[in-house]
Amino acid sequence: MRVLIVGINGFLGNALTQTCLSKGWDTEGVYYLQPPDVAIKMVEMNHLTSLKPDYDVVFLLAAKIPYGKYNVPDSEVVEANVLLVYTVCTHFPGSKIVYASSISVYGNPPAKQKITENTPMDNPPLYGLSKVAGEYIVRNHPAFSIIRYTSLYGKGMFGGTFLPSMIAQSQSKGEITVWGKGERKQDYIHVSDAAQIAVSAASRGKNEVYLGVSGYSVSNLEVARIIQELTGCEIVFQGEDSSPSFEYDASHTANILQFSTKISLIKGIQELL
Repeated sequence: MRVLIVGINGFLGNALTQTCLSKGWDTEGVYYLQPPDVAIKMVEMNHLTSLKPDYDVVFLLAAKIPYGKYNVPDSEVVEANVLLVYTVCTHFPGSKIVYASSISVYGNPPAKQKITENTPMDNPPLYGLSKVAGEYIVRNHPAFSIIRYTSLYGKGMFGGTFLPSMIAQSQSKGEITVWGKGERKQDYIHVSDAAQIAVSAASRGKNEVYLGVSGYSVSNLEVARIIQELTGCEIVFQGEDSSPSFEYDASHTANILQFSTKISLIKGIQELL
């Protein structure tokens, strides 16, 4: 299998590179600004269209995630999440495109209902809309897989999100602040498991949409208690938290791809400490 990873220097790109190489796949990459430290052929993003369009699979991972500003207009979001998708799909017409989308496309799904691959989209934020646009571009490609990922975590993840922030609090202050009662639930999937979903999707012949989730949503309080058990920190409750919870039914994806998570949340958090 000859594959190209667009966004190879990103968080998921690094993990996917190792997974592809471990399978013996002929792996090349496209990076943005700074190439990763791996001994394979790579080109900078501006030279993407100089590559010959002869790959079996193109993993399209590159994206702009506007952390904390999901509803703010951003030309970089359009360029990375829409225009780049169009460029990749048109330049590699004979390759299978495996597109890393986001659960942000769902917007505001019905409360207390588990999200599936077929849950209708309801008013996604601007970032989510950019991923919706990317998905529709990919759907017009002859061969594709779309993976809607939830919160990826692991070594090298962005430090400003919930999980690393809690760990940083436990280490610097000896305590964790939990808003409200800590009831908000979220699904976390380890980046190595996320990479395995992408590899499994690449080997499928059908054009399908998958959920890149673990299938096990945990509350903020449960996360805090795991960190407390591992570090001995205190848990402090403060204010209120009206953020919605999200739970997923990933049974279809699990059955089709024969996938199950290998890294538990406890083990994954241990890696981050």
